[in-house]
Amino acid sequence: MNVPRVRAASGVIHAAMQQGRTLPESLAYALEAAQLLQSPETAAELARLRADVTAAIEWIDEYTPQPTTVPGAIVRVLAGLDAERRRLDADRQELWDRIERLRARVGELEAAAEAAAAEVCGAGLGPGYRCERAGVHSGDCEPFPTPVAGEVR
Repeated sequence: MNVPRVRAASGVIHAAMQQGRTLPESLAYALEAAQLLQSPETAAELARLRADVTAAIEWIDEYTPQPTTVPGAIVRVLAGLDAERRRLDADRQELWDRIERLRARVGELEAAAEAAAAEVCGAGLGPGYRCERAGVHSGDCEPFPTPVAGEVR
């Protein structure tokens, strides 16, 4: 009999019973969770494997190069590159905003031109005269291609 193992198992069973576990299966799960149901050989192998893992981690820590300090010149170059990147991002955003404003203005101008052409065609100046040049088709003249709002020209 291994007295330390019996005492350990007794302590685990007692703790499980204090938690309200009384079924034999619940107590067996508690013993398994505490790794007390394994054979002594399995426990020894597990201890050996844990020691091997600990030694491997120590070896990795010992032979892994530690970060070195970065020379000040490199830090200044990196800071300059980061500032340049931020400036370029701001310029790009400004250009996108400008494109959106231009698209909106093109849409306004196209709508105004269409309204003016419809007014001219409605004035009875006849087909093939100003309505064609304005790009509006009144039904009895040949239409010009309709401009698409939002196209950047």
